[in-house]
Amino acid sequence: MADISVYSARADLSRLIERALAGEDIVITRRGKPAVRLVPVAREQPRRKPGALKGLFEVTDEFFEPLPDDILNAFYNGPVYPEDEDTPEPEASERS
Repeated sequence: MADISVYSARADLSRLIERALAGEDIVITRRGKPAVRLVPVAREQPRRKPGALKGLFEVTDEFFEPLPDDILNAFYNGPVYPEDEDTPEPEASERS
């Protein structure tokens, strides 16, 4: 963190701005006490455009069909952490 006096900040404002934009923490002091912090302005996120992905992929009717019972059972009755079950470890050749 860099503590800069108001006097020095006036003389080197352009350089301080560059340092702040690079991620450095800049504190401007008045009479030796922290007064303000120089930080970059958060850039506004561009607004999402509805339909921007239209035509890039297709959702088939199969997507809306109910899940098989074994998968539903795993969601509602399965363990929170599957590794807690007494399942054998995969062999080295099966690991990816």
